[in-house]
Amino acid sequence: MKKIIIFGGYLVIASLIFILFLKQKQEFVQIESQNQEGIISTSILKNKSNIICIAVAPVISPKASIILYTKLKDYISNKLQKKVEIIYRETYKEINELLLENVCDLAFVCTGAYIKDLMDKGVQILVVPNVNGKTIYNSYIITNAKNHFNKFEDLKGKKFAFTDPLSLSGFLYVKYRLKKINSSIESFFYEIVFTKSHDNSIKAVAENIVDGACVDSMVYEVELKNKTDLATKLKIIEISPDFGIPPIVVKKEIDNKTKSELKKIFLKMAEDQQGKKILELLGIQKFEAANEQVYLELKQILNKENEIF
Repeated sequence: MKKIIIFGGYLVIASLIFILFLKQKQEFVQIESQNQEGIISTSILKNKSNIICIAVAPVISPKASIILYTKLKDYISNKLQKKVEIIYRETYKEINELLLENVCDLAFVCTGAYIKDLMDKGVQILVVPNVNGKTIYNSYIITNAKNHFNKFEDLKGKKFAFTDPLSLSGFLYVKYRLKKINSSIESFFYEIVFTKSHDNSIKAVAENIVDGACVDSMVYEVELKNKTDLATKLKIIEISPDFGIPPIVVKKEIDNKTKSELKKIFLKMAEDQQGKKILELLGIQKFEAANEQVYLELKQILNKENEIF
């Protein structure tokens, strides 16, 4: 029987949802305890006009996000001379809701989450990161180096890890990939896992919890750089076409003055020493203006395939 596993919290709710909608046997595995530090209630922020709120999608696990984004928060706060708070949530959908409800002013979002739920609703791209001279990224399909899998098709009937249903590199690409060969996630894999972050997916493959995963290429490269032992444990068996890099976006109702100030801060970060250090920590060369046509074209491609969006 095919199974779906969810890494992270809310076992009872998640189990009920998947039983009702997918009618498949459930199993719950905790891969990493979730650090709740820095998870701020929306009620604190809704009526605080003097606070700039930044939401961060769970591309990487909460503990890692807190370490990475705290310095950025302090940097922006110092530049604006305003209090800045960061909101973390467990899913991309929750981050989208914060933007659409005008709870947060700015957010680091996934490309898939942006083109599916945000770009048609007035949420605007502020800037995009430039990583290694590029504003593109890919989905890597990876497996454990000890496995005898050399191409994506070798993972048929195996256990596979996804990150989030709105993740382009961590879910939608494989859904699209399978539809192109007249298959589906449900029929292709024996068992699927939602890990809630790309670093958790990488860990699941490295520890042989799953046979394969699709992950954000940028997260993969940073993980291998920071954890050198991973290079001998993992291998890439497929690389997707290029995608527009995950953007930094602002809410629809943001005032022009705040938007302009935030954009100026991001675009000039690479010009001062403190900004450069934070960018290096984030694995970003600089921030730059976006080519929004790239995201529109990607949305049109995915919309041509029924049930991708």
